Amino acid sequence: MFKNRHQHDELNGLPEIFPDAVDPMDFESLDKMAYHFFDTNPAAKYIIYVTGLTPATIAVIKAAIRRKAALVLMNYNRDTNAYVAYPVVSPVLAEQDQAAFGVWVPAAWNKP
Repeated sequence: MFKNRHQHDELNGLPEIFPDAVDPMDFESLDKMAYHFFDTNPAAKYIIYVTGLTPATIAVIKAAIRRKAALVLMNYNRDTNAYVAYPVVSPVLAEQDQAAFGVWVPAAWNKP
């Protein structure tokens, strides 16, 4: 999400959503930056490496919902020195998420 916030091989060459310096309490600006990234990089699925700041992560989740896109957050595991996938909405969870939370999911995911 942030350029140069963490150094890890998986992050090399990935675009950043947010500049290095942001005000973590300026939620409106974080939302605008996340929306801009998703609007200028349209996709059906996003895999985002979480590199800090909970408010920025929330802005990314909101932008994915707004874009009606699948989202997988990659979270760093210090014990294994690797990133681990945490799907926010996925084909496997789609039916459960939609029923429990009213989360939008692609219609194709609800087919057997």
